[in-house]
Amino acid sequence: MFKMIFIISLLLSNITCSKINKPLPQLPTKITTYQAAGIYKVAASLAELGYFSYSLRQADIESVTAAVKLFQQDIKVKPTGLLDDITWEKLQKVKLSKNRRVVFVIDKIECKSSHEAFVLFYQGELEKADKVNINKRYALWYDTKAKGINRKDWWCIPKKRFCSSEINFTDWRGKLKPGDIFQTKLITRSRSNLESLVATTFKDSCNKD
Repeated sequence: MFKMIFIISLLLSNITCSKINKPLPQLPTKITTYQAAGIYKVAASLAELGYFSYSLRQADIESVTAAVKLFQQDIKVKPTGLLDDITWEKLQKVKLSKNRRVVFVIDKIECKSSHEAFVLFYQGELEKADKVNINKRYALWYDTKAKGINRKDWWCIPKKRFCSSEINFTDWRGKLKPGDIFQTKLITRSRSNLESLVATTFKDSCNKD
């Protein structure tokens, strides 16, 4: 009888130890900010999976955070809304459909005065976080003292704040051609957001006041 009790105790002990030694599930550690990840890239991945139902133009911290929480619930990660390493790794693996891969990237900004700049930018498809396969090139005139937006007439007649037009890849010392890869951190997913990106970049580059 004593022998039988000893054997049962030994078995229970082994079971307990095996549970203790069982590897714990992976826990999130590193956090990536929405700014570093690119809020529109996060929103596009969530939209592809059905978690973000708004237009990408409406993507902001509040709406994207709410969508991330829903996504985290389904992947069994604590729904914090933060881009922890597990959440961000899964979102980066999402293959975007063609209409969600279209992005705009700034090629260069030539400061003309404290309120004017000539901007060259590309349209293309996102390859990686900072690499774009370009297919169109544009020239844009930016004038902070003018009002309104005109996306068709980059000569600005009548003068508008944003005036742009598609141009040849070889114009104004252009060196790239359609299909080339352009690498930059200055990436956005819509023309309206491009205007915001131009304004921010202009302020950092040209307007020192």
